[in-house]
Amino acid sequence: GGAEFQKTLKIETVKPNRLKINFDFRTDRLVKDKIPPATLEATWLTGAAARNLKAKVMLTLSKSVTAFKNFPGYVFDNPAAGFAAENITVFDGRLDAGGRAMVAPKIHVTHIAPGALKASFETMVFEDGGDFSVDRFSIPYYPYQSYAGLSIPKGSGDDRVLYTDQTYDISLLNVDAGGLPVPSNSF
Repeated sequence: GGAEFQKTLKIETVKPNRLKINFDFRTDRLVKDKIPPATLEATWLTGAAARNLKAKVMLTLSKSVTAFKNFPGYVFDNPAAGFAAENITVFDGRLDAGGRAMVAPKIHVTHIAPGALKASFETMVFEDGGDFSVDRFSIPYYPYQSYAGLSIPKGSGDDRVLYTDQTYDISLLNVDAGGLPVPSNSF
């Protein structure tokens, strides 16, 4: 409601990024065993290449909702599977003379994923003086090659109850990571 908070922030502690960082997979999703190499490119804000600077890319995998636009109303996530965020360093090295590096992340999920995961990449490029610039972005990661979807009919009224003395149709569907139907025995 009417709560107010104050925090003193010294202006000399705020440093803007001096490097522009671009980390790109050239795809809208990552699929297990089909992860393309990413291009990491850093330039100074003046446009000059950030040559031979140290760079580090860290990945955090977290729980997400698995949904495919062609199949609304289907549940593709396993509600019984819990998932704790996992942190992985996928690159720790230097950029080349053009300020670029190819990053081929190896993603191994150590826990059972309930469905699609959110892959959040944090890229840090370090200046020779010790300062660094940071860039973050997220992309969906599909740890399985196919996903089983379940569509349960909505119950009557607002309570969404399914009664035991009635018959209901439950739809099952098997799709790949792109949301295309696949035969259930093809994987």
